[in-house]
Amino acid sequence: MPPSRAYRAYIARLLPICLAVLARTAAAHAQAAIEERVFVLEHQSAVEAVSLVYPYLSDGGAVELRPAGNALVVRDVAAVLESVATLLGDFDRPAQSMELQIQIVSAGAGDQSDSELSPELVSRLQKLLRYRSYQLVASSRVDAAEGLDVLSALGPDYEVDFRLGLVGADRRVKLHGFRVLRRDGDSDVKPLIHTNLNLLLDRPMVLGLARTESSDTALMVVLHCTKKEEALEQ
Repeated sequence: MPPSRAYRAYIARLLPICLAVLARTAAAHAQAAIEERVFVLEHQSAVEAVSLVYPYLSDGGAVELRPAGNALVVRDVAAVLESVATLLGDFDRPAQSMELQIQIVSAGAGDQSDSELSPELVSRLQKLLRYRSYQLVASSRVDAAEGLDVLSALGPDYEVDFRLGLVGADRRVKLHGFRVLRRDGDSDVKPLIHTNLNLLLDRPMVLGLARTESSDTALMVVLHCTKKEEALEQ
C-alpha cells in the first residue's frame, strides 16, 4: 500500500529539518577537529608545565612530554591550543631573582620585645597570637632564582632548605619541601618543620611551633619574599 498523501507531506516537511541538523552536526565536528602542536620551552622545565596544561584540555585532548627536547606535544581542538599557547608563553620566561627573609623568633609572656624586630612585625604577631614578648633568635636573607634549590644557615643553630618555585599570576610562590632544622650538638640535627608553602609576595607568613596550645613559650618562623629588583630599590 503506497504512503498516504498526509504521510508524504509530513516527510517533505521533516526532511529539510533533518538535513539542517546533519549539516550543523557535520560543521561542529569539522570545527572540533583535533590538531597537534609542539611547544618547545626555552627557559622553564617542560616537566613542570605538564600540570599547568592538563586543566585546559578538552575531553579529547592529550599532552605528551618530550624531556630530551624540553618540549610538550599537545593534541586538542584549535581553541584549546591557542589557550595553551598563551599559558605557556606566560610560563616560559627567564627565572626571576627573589629575596627571602627568614627569621626565627621566640615568643613568651614578657613585656619587652627585641628592638631588632620591626614594630610592624611585633604588632602583627601580638594581634595573631596571645604572646606579648618576641625575641629574634636567628635570621638570614637568602637570594635565589626561581626553580633552584636553597640551603642556608640561620646562625649557628638553625638552617633551612627548600626549592623555590615560580611566581604565579596571583603573585604566589611555592616553597617545595620547606624544612627548618635545628642542630643539637655537632652532629645531631632535628627537623622542626617539613612542608610545602605558598607565599604571597610582599606579605609575611608566620609559622608557629609550640609543645601545646597552652605553652608559655613558642617558636615562630617568619618568612617574607620579594622580587630581587624590588628589594634592591628599597
